[in-house]
Amino acid sequence: MALPFPARATSRSGISLSPGRSGTESPPILKCSFLTISGNHITGAGRSTSSSTVKHAISLAIATNSLIQNNVLDNNTSAGVYLAVGSDNNTVDYNIVGFNASGYTDSSGAYHRLAPGIDVRGSFNIISNNISHDNDDFGIQLVQGANLNIVVNNVTYHNKDYPNSQAAITASMYRAPRAT
Repeated sequence: MALPFPARATSRSGISLSPGRSGTESPPILKCSFLTISGNHITGAGRSTSSSTVKHAISLAIATNSLIQNNVLDNNTSAGVYLAVGSDNNTVDYNIVGFNASGYTDSSGAYHRLAPGIDVRGSFNIISNNISHDNDDFGIQLVQGANLNIVVNNVTYHNKDYPNSQAAITASMYRAPRAT
């Protein structure tokens, strides 16, 4: 039985899962698969002192067929949920993600928005039934190359980048497969 994992005020990510290497000279990167991250409250991950200390609450790097569900992710310095390139066929469902903000200003005085609620860079993921609010960037962000994701039945509001057009942005990023 998995127990909830409370993470508060850490200088690292709340939960960061990535595969190890095999130890050879040019090792292949293996995938993590069939993970479940559920029932956690992660707050205060990362530090706003530089771009390298800004951290996600939950970060999956090259993870597949996994479930992120029923978590509360707030007041972190980067995305509440981050699915890196290669993190495919995952489900992000019924999470509450809010008040994430990098607070990072570089040496030139430029403020950087590095904290979307949910940041998707992989493909074939399902993002559903989440509430993403009051984040320093988009409520749900899909970047170029994040193909064939399904984003449905989410609520986004009071996010800093384009707060009133969240649904249009996420819907436009979904590409349906071509009929053959």
